Amino acid sequence: MLAAAPGAFAHAPRGEDALPALTPADAQPQLELARRVMAALARLGEPLPAADMAAIDELAAAGRLQDAAMAALRLLQTRVLVRVNISAEARVGVQRVQTGPRARLMQGGWRLFLARIDNPAGVPGTLGVSSPNAVPVHGVHPGDPVSQARKGQAPASATRGERAQRWLDITVLDEAPLPAALDLVVVDYKLLALYARDAGRRSAELVFDIGPGTGDLGGRDRATVHFEIEPARSVQLEVLDADGRPVTCSWLVTDSQGRVLPSQARRSPPDFFFQRKVYRAHGQTLLLPAGAYRVQTGRGPEYLLADSTRSVAGQGSTRWAVKLQRWIDPGARGWVSGDHHIHAAGCAHYEQPEAGVGPEMLMPQVQGEALAIAGVLTWGPGFYTQKLHFSGQDDPLSTPAHRLHYDLEVSGFPSSHCGHLALLQMKGMDYPGTTGIEQWPSSNAPVLRWARAQGAVSGYAHSGVGLWAGSTELPNHEMPAFDGIGANDYIVTLPEGLVDFISTCNFPPTAEMTIWYHTLNVGLRSSIAGETDWPCFYEESLGMGRSYVKLDGPPDYAAWCAGVKAARSYVGEGRTHLMDFTLASGSTRVGVGGELKLDRAGPLRVSVDFAARLEPAPTPETEALRKLGPLDKPYWHIERARVGDTRQVVLELVVNGRSIEARAVEADGRLQQLAFDFTPTGSCWVALRVLHSAHTNPIWISVAGAPIRVKRSAQWCRAAVDVCWKQKMPRIRQAERADEVALYDRGRRFYDRMIVEAGG
Repeated sequence: MLAAAPGAFAHAPRGEDALPALTPADAQPQLELARRVMAALARLGEPLPAADMAAIDELAAAGRLQDAAMAALRLLQTRVLVRVNISAEARVGVQRVQTGPRARLMQGGWRLFLARIDNPAGVPGTLGVSSPNAVPVHGVHPGDPVSQARKGQAPASATRGERAQRWLDITVLDEAPLPAALDLVVVDYKLLALYARDAGRRSAELVFDIGPGTGDLGGRDRATVHFEIEPARSVQLEVLDADGRPVTCSWLVTDSQGRVLPSQARRSPPDFFFQRKVYRAHGQTLLLPAGAYRVQTGRGPEYLLADSTRSVAGQGSTRWAVKLQRWIDPGARGWVSGDHHIHAAGCAHYEQPEAGVGPEMLMPQVQGEALAIAGVLTWGPGFYTQKLHFSGQDDPLSTPAHRLHYDLEVSGFPSSHCGHLALLQMKGMDYPGTTGIEQWPSSNAPVLRWARAQGAVSGYAHSGVGLWAGSTELPNHEMPAFDGIGANDYIVTLPEGLVDFISTCNFPPTAEMTIWYHTLNVGLRSSIAGETDWPCFYEESLGMGRSYVKLDGPPDYAAWCAGVKAARSYVGEGRTHLMDFTLASGSTRVGVGGELKLDRAGPLRVSVDFAARLEPAPTPETEALRKLGPLDKPYWHIERARVGDTRQVVLELVVNGRSIEARAVEADGRLQQLAFDFTPTGSCWVALRVLHSAHTNPIWISVAGAPIRVKRSAQWCRAAVDVCWKQKMPRIRQAERADEVALYDRGRRFYDRMIVEAGG
């Protein structure tokens, strides 16, 4: 028999707070709702105890759904502030729950509670909440309590007594995974977010309704709740880089109950609710109650993550000092990090997705992740507002060490079905002859030609979407559906000379790079570039996918983009580095992106300065990463490359897409000079990779002037043209179809010629 969970739900509520019994038919939907509530609490930084949730999962796995559902309800009861009863006549009653949590709030911050809803008749509606003690304080910037109170004050016309009574902000959070409407389950729950302007003891009337009919007094009811509000303290932050310079870093602060602070429920600029961490610079502050906290500080993957216990004093001032530690500094060797795919609007992460946020919200993220180059791509939902930030120059908030630049992603446009385009170094944002994005071409080739005429660097975003073929082999010869928004019609626009790169690091490597390998194998040249697609594909941090471009001078957006185009780079998630990858034949040495021309085949030496860092042994957190399937995020992470329980990863020498030598290397953070020796059998391309963590761009080898031709790759490409055409053709406008037919016919003839030239 399974034991009861060890935590808060071991004892059922009693009296008026008692939970109803569940029938076998009720159990499964009730358990699923409870899990959505738990997920919402965790997503907003106030998770329930992990041991209790594990016990519920254990009951469910044993087939005891009724027991699991009741255990889940008892666990949720520990967060219930009020109980809302809805009669069959849609009359509302509200009670303060006596067995629920203490009503403790934080001055100048948000806390989460649950409203339990008993609605046995299944009356439809949407739970609303208000309070005569409430005054809106959304958008308050974290700072000292005085400025918080000033922002949250009642209207000027209010009397002094009215201002004293209005100290609260309250709202029902109805974002995913919880619907806004009442759910047809035995016990429903809604998330309540409460903000307190003042410290001390306060009372508030909370008024609940269910929408239609609330003009009738029976359609609403109220309960008085007495709150204890912890006073906020301003914590002064000292953030110094490894060399002693003041910088910005990330802060993840959790209290003894595992709650994230500042609360994710309703964050103020420049903090985002979908991230657990926040970013603060040297000299800035955090607003926290007195107490002890777990604090994690970092500055992107090139730094060590520091984990400490810190406290906030009940009186006087508190100062937290951080001295960051790097384990690697590619920038000091001329390898400049950049993420060309960042968004400031859309993806349902903002209250106004069409407007989004400005550069002042992005710069702390860029600086706090030690990202030298940040490409902010304007796209469909925020196009008209966000393009106001576009100038063709770096944003004025840029610094010598951190360049912020606005460019374009063709996403949410008529051609998006062919594959989203990342267009860098643009001089203009408006396609000729159009006044709105719906008038743009319905295929990519005209857009790419327009960008090429501007001198732009052009590539495909989230390249693997539509190109996953169910295989983890790289490359593989399975045929994907070409039914997505990745590098789909790359297969026909690349032979036209319209494509400079495809993006990697935010989808399974085999989906992203199989098409790249095959096109390299017929002599077509393009590079790979690392991207995050923040905060659409990933929310945690920007810079989770990066390009490290070799530059001769300081960070410069134009030079960095030129380096992406010229393939003078390697890509990765920042925990593996493949610097100064070179190929030598006698006294001749060629770097990444270059070409070595030989009269005849002979012995060659591949050299690289290699560094990677794994924790010395797997941890529970890293074990979870190692157990991920090929379609589970994150797709690129060094833990996926760990060899067993060792601290090693496998570095592979890749020639024409085949791994010809694999070597286990210690990933202990040390910089190691490594070399491979091989003799090519003919013209080829050469690269290095640590699968799932880092990959260089190629060095080209020409032997006796012969082209690279791999027949099986040419055949794959030729078949891909037809598959892609069947997917894309129905959405090409009739007036544009003749040009698109001609484009695909040229692609077919090109790959037919490659097959013939490959011989054999």
